[in-house]
Amino acid sequence: MAATKSYDEDLRAIGQALEARNISVFELKRLADRYVIEGTPQETSSLRTKVRQWYLQLCSGSVAELLTFSLADVEKLSQAGRAKRSRPRHLPDFYSVSNTLRTVGAYLDANGVELVEGRTPTRRRPHHLFLLQSVS
Repeated sequence: MAATKSYDEDLRAIGQALEARNISVFELKRLADRYVIEGTPQETSSLRTKVRQWYLQLCSGSVAELLTFSLADVEKLSQAGRAKRSRPRHLPDFYSVSNTLRTVGAYLDANGVELVEGRTPTRRRPHHLFLLQSVS
């Protein structure tokens, strides 16, 4: 992680990108210079989402999306997110992916640990809010 960046900012920006793709179940891995996310979009009635899911399944045999964000990509996402958050008197959705990831990032920052991998709940692990593997 860059010396001046914090996980809460990085993970919130990534969460906003996942929300834009309607992904709430995912696996996130932190590599030396990037984040890799594999996630499955939620079922929606949106034609755009259905076309994207059909195309992904046609090309790869799976609906899962594989996303890679370099640290520079995350910084751009963070700047774009800051611009959108300038609405006064607006309460955030505390259950959104971006706020959940921001909270996880703040926890990691406060405890001085590095993120290795994180996962959201699945049918096989419905009781996990967010499973973390970290290196102290």
